[in-house]
Amino acid sequence: MVEDDNLYVGEICHIEAAEPRGPRYNPDSTEDERRSYNNLMLLCHAHHRRIDSDAKTYTVTCLRSVKTDHEELVSDIAFQVDSAIISQVEREMDSYWVTLITLQRGHPIPKFAIEVKPKRSGIDVFEELRARTRDIEDLLEHYRRSDELVLDELKDLLKRLDYDVAALESVPYYENPFVNRNWELHNIGSRNRLLHLQTLQRYAELLYLVEYEKHHAGDTTATKRRKAIMNELSSIAASAAYAD
Repeated sequence: MVEDDNLYVGEICHIEAAEPRGPRYNPDSTEDERRSYNNLMLLCHAHHRRIDSDAKTYTVTCLRSVKTDHEELVSDIAFQVDSAIISQVEREMDSYWVTLITLQRGHPIPKFAIEVKPKRSGIDVFEELRARTRDIEDLLEHYRRSDELVLDELKDLLKRLDYDVAALESVPYYENPFVNRNWELHNIGSRNRLLHLQTLQRYAELLYLVEYEKHHAGDTTATKRRKAIMNELSSIAASAAYAD
């Protein structure tokens, strides 16, 4: 899968073809079955071409047997990443960050450019992500308060224009479009979406920190944050619920 110069040449291959005219296509399979793990193999380009050009030899039964035999062979082998591959990825990313800085400097509207900071740590990114989510929460709260005040503001405006607001006040609240304006959106829709977003953020940050700590043993800040997220997610799993 990796050549001598560390070039990765692996390809995802279908055992039963994804398209009707492909090799070993099974019209009785569903789309989900064709995309499933059980119908996929990882091969180099040469062997991918070989099996697809000779479907009579490389039947579905044959390929499934090859896959099963290989999985049994390697199932007990510990996976280790080649340091050369890690170095290659690091070089590619270093080059990418330089390109990113160049693109930012050449932005046609620098004053309004969206800043994409290079080489930020994942911990910093998640911290800012939480801050930006709180900004959204504050914005939604501002809209909620604004809608609560709209009726009083309308009455004040009508009074300044010398209109009699008695007729407006006589309208039952359930028929007045300015009473509890967007109540369901503010108290149910927005709340549920925000809760979902915050939960996904915690989940993503937890997955990142687990991998981060494997390579940064002794980083107490990361460990403390991971344990805090674990407690937060446990609390959510035990008792949090969407509004309805």
